[in-house]
Amino acid sequence: MNINWQDTAILFTDPQNEVLSEQGGAWKLVRDSVRENKTVEHMERIFQTAKQTGFEVFISPHYYFPTDDRWQFRDPLGSVMHENHLFARTGALSLEGFSGSGADWLARFKPYIEDGKTIVVSPHKIYRRLRGGAHQLRLSGCGHDYRRGDRRDEARRER
Repeated sequence: MNINWQDTAILFTDPQNEVLSEQGGAWKLVRDSVRENKTVEHMERIFQTAKQTGFEVFISPHYYFPTDDRWQFRDPLGSVMHENHLFARTGALSLEGFSGSGADWLARFKPYIEDGKTIVVSPHKIYRRLRGGAHQLRLSGCGHDYRRGDRRDEARRER
């Protein structure tokens, strides 16, 4: 297999305490798999190799904010995360209480993630077909949303 660093990137999803630390809120649900598969060790090896060889590294974090408590729809996994306040943040623009929390990065990954080169993308919520704003609207019980299009007089309706 020939992998080229110029057109290939590494994407890590949820490299956070909640699922990778023994103190994490979801640890009891994932610990056997994380240990058996040596997930943390393999992730660290991938981080090291990516940084040494020049691959771009992206992080897709999982965060829940107080405004997410208004969701009217949750799947079973989403309900567990909500009830146990997993990946909780005090606000989208606040880092209050973040350091060392379940939403924070696993400590051994911080040198790779906080190196000024790693790209942290917008947070995701749960596995769903809808993403971003439309997803949030559906979870909040909104069946329709109207968005401004490229032209001033047009509005785009999404169902």
